[in-house]
Amino acid sequence: MKRLDTERGFTIIELLIALGIAMIIILGLYSFLVDTQRTYMNVASNEQGNRRVMNANNAMLNYINQAGFANFTRRFKRASLITFSKTSDECEYTRASGVSSGVDTWRDICVNTKGKDGYGEDSPQIYVHFSGSSIDDQLPVNPEPDVAAGLDGVKDDIRIVLGNALHDYADNRSFICSGESIDNSHEVVVRLSLQPHEGTADKSSDLTCETVYDNGPKSNPQKYVLERNIDKLSIRLYICAVAQGGGDLCKYRSPDRLRDGLKVPSSARWDYGIGAVRYVMLQSEESGQKVIKNDENENVFKPWEGYLQEEGEDEEWKVGSDSRVRQIIANEAYLRNGNYD
Repeated sequence: MKRLDTERGFTIIELLIALGIAMIIILGLYSFLVDTQRTYMNVASNEQGNRRVMNANNAMLNYINQAGFANFTRRFKRASLITFSKTSDECEYTRASGVSSGVDTWRDICVNTKGKDGYGEDSPQIYVHFSGSSIDDQLPVNPEPDVAAGLDGVKDDIRIVLGNALHDYADNRSFICSGESIDNSHEVVVRLSLQPHEGTADKSSDLTCETVYDNGPKSNPQKYVLERNIDKLSIRLYICAVAQGGGDLCKYRSPDRLRDGLKVPSSARWDYGIGAVRYVMLQSEESGQKVIKNDENENVFKPWEGYLQEEGEDEEWKVGSDSRVRQIIANEAYLRNGNYD
């Protein structure tokens, strides 16, 4: 058989050139996919972070706004007896009617720095006192027997319509850490604080809510996570009082310096002067970027920079260089407190 010289294969050089071109194409596609994935992770982490920022902000607003809520029934019956005694930077609640001289007395809100964040540093614990609310609160208190009997009949009719004919029906005006609305049989103290992540290497924390006191029938001491990945928390309280040099003074102050330069009797209840809470939180989210962690190259956040404050109230948050994306959350929550007792 005669051999045909035209039957030839690829030479080594041609194969190497083809493989080289293929590798260039593959590497280009791989780089494109990596960049696309990195962009997606950045967008996803930003969206997740934005969602957490809104949730954490709403949670702080909703719970602090309840401070001092006495509801209609308790306001007229003067049945709210809880007070806080703040000594040695502790917030201890009690039902005692009197307070010894020299003790800071709070009723509707109390703040200490006994908490710890994921960095092992002191962090505020915010105690909020309020009452539940029912349909009963929407009807006037009247001592006349005939009128009272008539109102009881109206209440029964309302309960039947709402599907609860035997018990007080919560009207969703106040709620405990589980998110469950509570009726006016409850007087509650909840604690808001940061709790470090358990079993993880990162230094982030959770914003948590714990019902530490509930005299109602549904006492639930379980700790609930309101939002994750909250690294830092700082608090300032707005107080109006009389300055020692004379004249009224209204300003935001750190909880440990609330009384400095003010004329306030030791037995006075702070909530008469505290009308609002300003809070700043630092939220973080893993970006997925390959960044070498370096605690020596720290990022410094100054949460109160730009606000009017006294000397010594400056605060710095030092966070090591890592792959997390961080955002500042700042807002004010106003208390519902009033002179109801």
